[in-house]
Amino acid sequence: MMPQLWAGLLLLLAAMILIELGLFSRRPRLITPTEALASSLIWVVTAAGVALVIARVYDSNLLGLNLEAALSNPINNLPLTGAEAVVQFVTVYVTELALTLDNILVIAALIAFFKVPPLLVSRVLFWGIVVSLVLRLGLILGAGALIERYAWMVFVFASLLLLSMLRTLLLPDKRTDFSRRWTVRLIRKLVPVSPMPDGPKLFTRINGRLTVTPLLLIVAVMGVADLTYAADSIPAAFSITTDPFLAFAGNALAILSLRALYFAIVNLVDRFRFLKLTLVAIMAFIAVTTIIFHQQKLAAEITLAVVVSLLAVGVGASVLASIRA
Repeated sequence: MMPQLWAGLLLLLAAMILIELGLFSRRPRLITPTEALASSLIWVVTAAGVALVIARVYDSNLLGLNLEAALSNPINNLPLTGAEAVVQFVTVYVTELALTLDNILVIAALIAFFKVPPLLVSRVLFWGIVVSLVLRLGLILGAGALIERYAWMVFVFASLLLLSMLRTLLLPDKRTDFSRRWTVRLIRKLVPVSPMPDGPKLFTRINGRLTVTPLLLIVAVMGVADLTYAADSIPAAFSITTDPFLAFAGNALAILSLRALYFAIVNLVDRFRFLKLTLVAIMAFIAVTTIIFHQQKLAAEITLAVVVSLLAVGVGASVLASIRA
């Protein structure tokens, strides 16, 4: 399990989360697109730094990876080199960034439905990201153990990707009534919910009685939704690498950049009319190649090139369609 490498990554993530809470999300405030773009750049630089560390560790075997990493490269049953590990990490990272675009659509619909004040959107996203990271860590470790024990799990993951294609086409929009979702109804049955937010708090007191705020409802719905997003993200990650560390590192750094990405593009996302079709094409490619190359994985470089190309085509087509409209 490479405990030193995992510990280093988890410490980095914890530090970044604390910095995010202490400096950027502690007080309610508006996040401008310019600040969001700057934050996105910081996350990209952080991911690049992690890639450099991965290259160094896997190449020099600093943490004694050779015995444990043989399964990471099933093509030749040899440990991953630093270059191979970096390519797999970057491919997972870029693929997850692409797949988080449908998260942004759902989050925007949630925030619109619950009428979250603009000053509090950043805090809602912060807690949603923390919940997502915890869920992904558990799911990826579990999925990694299943793949190592049962080779046929790759077909299960491919099937989940195909089902996720349908879910992406039926994503909620601003007309969705989230009050009917079972998560919201269950919370309202179990605990009292305050009618209005109390600043950035998830809990508040009304007449001395402890209640949850609407912000907690949104975080809970985001957490449950992330379980469905994991049905495409995790199979996609393990179609690229069988190394749980690389799968989680790529997922985690992409998820941590979600807040900045949201504020950077939320006002533009409606213009990406071919976004859903692009994401479906990416998932279809990964699912099909997972099935075809289940014994010897398709080179991560090819997956990365195809994902980037599909995104470029989808964004380019959307821009041209907007101009003509």
